[in-house]
This record gives sequence, structure tokens and C-alpha cells, in this order.
Amino acid sequence: MAIFIASTKSISRGKGQSAVASASYRAGVELQDERYGKKHDYSNRFGVMSADIILPSSLKNQNISIERGELWNKAEKAENRKDARVAREWLVNLPHELNKEQRKKLAHTFAQALADRYGVIADCAIHKPTDKEIERGADARNFHAHIMLTTRKAELNDNNEIVLTDKSTAELSDKKRREIKLERMSHEVKEVRQLWERVANEKLAEHGIELIDSRSYKDRQLDIEPQLKMGSVATKKERDKYERELRKAKEAQKKGEHYEIDNTPVTVPGQINAIIKERNELVFNSRKREQKNDRLRTVERATKYIENATNNTVSVNQRVERATQRIDETKRQLERAERAINSTARTATPSPFDEQYRASVNRRKQATARLAEQERRIAEETRRADKQSRYYKYDDKRIAELAENVKLKIAGKLLRRKNDDSRIRWEWHETVEDYPHKYDQRQMQLLDDFEKSIGLDNKDIGFLERVRSFKSMINSEFIEQHKDIIQLINDPKSERERYNERLSSFVQFREQLDSKRDEFNNSLIGAMGGSAGEVGRMTRDIISSFNYMQALDSFIADDTQTADARELAEKHRADTLDRTCQQFKYSYFDVLRLPDNQRERYVHALKSSLDTFQRAYRAELSVEQNKALQDGLRAFETDLARNQSYSIRMNR
Repeated sequence: MAIFIASTKSISRGKGQSAVASASYRAGVELQDERYGKKHDYSNRFGVMSADIILPSSLKNQNISIERGELWNKAEKAENRKDARVAREWLVNLPHELNKEQRKKLAHTFAQALADRYGVIADCAIHKPTDKEIERGADARNFHAHIMLTTRKAELNDNNEIVLTDKSTAELSDKKRREIKLERMSHEVKEVRQLWERVANEKLAEHGIELIDSRSYKDRQLDIEPQLKMGSVATKKERDKYERELRKAKEAQKKGEHYEIDNTPVTVPGQINAIIKERNELVFNSRKREQKNDRLRTVERATKYIENATNNTVSVNQRVERATQRIDETKRQLERAERAINSTARTATPSPFDEQYRASVNRRKQATARLAEQERRIAEETRRADKQSRYYKYDDKRIAELAENVKLKIAGKLLRRKNDDSRIRWEWHETVEDYPHKYDQRQMQLLDDFEKSIGLDNKDIGFLERVRSFKSMINSEFIEQHKDIIQLINDPKSERERYNERLSSFVQFREQLDSKRDEFNNSLIGAMGGSAGEVGRMTRDIISSFNYMQALDSFIADDTQTADARELAEKHRADTLDRTCQQFKYSYFDVLRLPDNQRERYVHALKSSLDTFQRAYRAELSVEQNKALQDGLRAFETDLARNQSYSIRMNR
């Protein structure tokens, strides 16, 4: 089973570390450290499967490369402080179930994501345990990747050379991160751990391997006890003891004997950890059994049970009604026969040759025979009806119990939908691709509206009372009326697939529109003097937003499109409008920091675009959106005034 490991640490001069030495050790190569005048040679190191430099996509697309020694010497040269952080490292465990090439591709995908996320250069080294380490007790499946990142962003200078410029956002203090509207670094670490979870799970899912989970045992509600930290002294004692046992086993093998290696820990922390490990394994096994036995029925089965219960009830009622009708008819025939007999008995005995008398006798005989036959039929029909009634009564009871269980599960899923294991946690960057059986944001809104429409949104009512109330509402008429919602509650994945089919026209339209927009944006780079990093990307988005919005307006006005597709287009238009306002804001924050050959062009583009944008959409902008525009302008004017003041002082 693949395990989750994704940890980070800084490589700092304050700890006596060097970026060049660290890169040399992880890559297993020889590097010259220009700062300290040393040569670090780890070319004889075993266990290094591959080591590659990975550039951010903005540089990779320009066919730029850099050698490992040059890169990390530049990283050292860029820092002046004696305790400076010169690199950051991420360590991730690579699934042993994948082959060599698949592990390498997975590690490079994650390293590329980190390089693009921070605009830095990554050095990805993949390791495996050596034979010596395995002999000393190391796990032979311990494939892992060391990904070193530069602490500064990588850009090209006027000579088309890679230079390390500003600190990446991963190296900023929490105070500076708050100033630029970013979360604390602890939150950033959690997001990167979730990023590794998504990247790894995509590859694991392709091969049908059990997925990993970045959440802690506590968040996963697993009663797992953490093991004690062994420490270097205890670890050495355990390794020495294992090596002694291994030597004894080899000596016994030479003599043709068998020696059972004693794996009992010799230190107190080791003994405690062995107990904790055994206890945790029991918890894991128990958890798996619970998950296997706790499988919910699908909505199709629930509907089938409820429909069967209804159909069987109708069938029983029909049978009883038909039996009752036959019994009533028999009784009426019996009454007619009795009246005929009594009428004949009251008549004086006539002559045997009297035709009327003989006819009366014959009618009495026939009536008596019919009476006997009808009594037999009545008894038989009554027994049959009683038997069927008892059978269907039992069957209805069984189906009713199943239907009640289904109702309970539907109610529970509806009212527990906001739990972390039921909804897609967008704040953790979960996606519908990773968790298709969870409720997405649209579905959560539909269920919120449904809950409100049936009066279950009262927070003063307890959970159990709300469950009972919802159960009491569910019947065949309720299911027919809210069939789509019931299907959504039980199977969000299928509901999402049906919904996406109705939106396919807009999805295709948007893909084409986004592709045209990307082509147009890329065509602007040369005219604007270069890509200009994130400021340039946002500015080009702003310039192309006008045609983009006009195309969306045309789609929304097209009556041939489905209502769902047009509604989604309206939502996307609103999101685009809001995002453009935010792009204006953050572009104005940093545009004056661009190089001289780019600054003037991007400033002019922002000013002219803002004038056009406000004329076109002023009436639609909210208070928050107008505030975003004003905040950006205010920051730009402040920076401009500060730069002008600085220039005046320098000229003096």
C-alpha cells in the first residue's frame, strides 16, 4: 500500500549548510563550491536513480538551460546574510507499486508544479535504498524524491541569462504574506501537501492502486497513536543489534544451519514503538472491516424497494376485493335459493302428475346443489384469501423495513452533507476528479435550497428530530415530486454526469474561447517587451477580457442553447468580471517593479484598459469590485510618488 510522506525543510547557512554541498550529495555528483572554495564529491554515492534540473514553464518554453553547479552557486551568491536560507527542500515518498519510469514521471510532475507555483528552479533527485541499507534493516520499497528549490524567483535578464531575483512567496514571513493577501506559511505547507496528494493519486488511480491521504490521523478520525522519536543514540543501538544478529545468521548459513534473527528491540523507545505499532495495526484492520460492512444501498435499489412495497400492497388489496365480491355474489345466490325453497315448502303438496309441482321440486334440488357448491367455493376462496393475505402481510412488513432503512440513509446523507467526508473541500483544493462521489459546490447549493423548501433548515431543531421529520415526508408521491434531488443525494457522481451532458455546448464553447484568448495573449508578449511574469499575465488577460465578455454575452442571448448552459455562461461571465477587477488591482500593485523596457508599456496598457473597462461595465460593478479598482490605483499612485521622490533625492 502506498504511504503518504511530504515534508519540507529549509537549507540554511545558520545551520552550517550549503546549497552546493546539499545538491552534490542528493544528486551524487561532484560540484565546486565557489563561496567556500571547496569541492564536494559524492559521485561514488549509491542509491541515486536520477537527478534532473526542472525550470519553471516560463523559462522552459524559451529553451533555456542551466548546469547544477552554476545554479546553486548563483543561489549562494544571491544571499548576503550569514544565516540566510539558500534553498528549500521537499521530500516525498514515491509509491513502490509504480515502475521506475512511472515514479520518475510522478516526481517530475510534482517538481514542475512547485517550480511553476513559485517561479523558482527545482533540482529533483530520486533515491532508492542501497543493498547495504537493506541488509541493515531498511525497507527495500523506500523510493523517495528530494526536490531542492531555489529561494528566489528565476527570470531572464537582458542578456538572456538566468538570474535569481526576488524571494519566492514560500520564503516570506507571515507578516509579509498577509500584506500581499496570502495565508500563513503553515497553510501554504498544508496546500502543497494536498497538491502532492492530488498529483500522486492521479497516477495511483490510473493503475488501480489504493490512494493516499494527506490528512492527519486525527482529521481522518483514526485512533492511531504516534510513535516515539527514537533519537540518534537509540537508533544506533538498534542498528548495531540488528547487524550482530545478521552476522550470526550468515555464520550459521555457512555451517549449513538456520538461525532465526531476533528482531526484539533493545532500547526502551524501540520496545514502546513496537507495542504502539502492533496496536495501530489492530486499529487499521478494524477500520477496514467497518468500511467493508458499512456500504449504503443506491437510490435505484431504494426506489425499487419502495415501489415493490407499494405494488404489493395494491396487489393484496385487489385480491381481497375480488374475493369479497365473489363471496357477496355467492351469498346472494344462496339467498335466492333459500327463498325458492321456502316458497316451494309453503305451497300445498300437489298431485305428482302436476307439472307445476315437478318443476318446483326440480328447482329446489338445483338450488340445494348450487348452495352446497357455493359453500364449498366460499370456504376455498376464504382459505386462499387468508393465505395470500398472511403472505403479503409478511412481505409488506419486510419491504417496509427495507424502505425505512433507505429513508433513514437518505435523510442521514442529506443532513450530513456538510461533513468533510461528504463535500468537496475547495479550501483544501479538492476536485471532483479526485473525489467524484462527494457533493460539489453546485450540488451543495441545490441541497441547501431543497432543505430550506421542506422546512428542515431550522437550526434550533436537533439532528435526530430533523431526521425523523424528513423520514415522515418520504412516500411515493414525495419521491416522484423530488426524484432528481433524491438521485442527487444518493449518487452525486451520476447526477453530475447528467448535468454536464446538458452543459456540453457551453463547455465546448468555453474551451474554444479560452484557446483563442490564450493565443491572443501570447501574441501580445513580443509587442509588450516580454512576458513580465505574473503582472504581464494579468495585464494580458485584462486586455483580452473585452472580446471575451462580448462572446459570453452572445452565447447568453442565444435562445437555442439550454437553460442550464446559459445559466452557467451567466455565472462564468460574473466570475470573469470579478476576476478582471482583481487583476487590475494586483497588476497596479506590482507594475512599477517591472524592468525599464517593460514598465512603460504595461503601465500604458493598464491605464487605457481601465478607462475602457469602467465605461463599459461601470453600471454592473459592485461596491467590492469598485473598491478593488480604487485600491489598485491608490497603490500605484503611492508607488509612483515614492519613486519620483527617490529619483529627485538621487539627482541632488
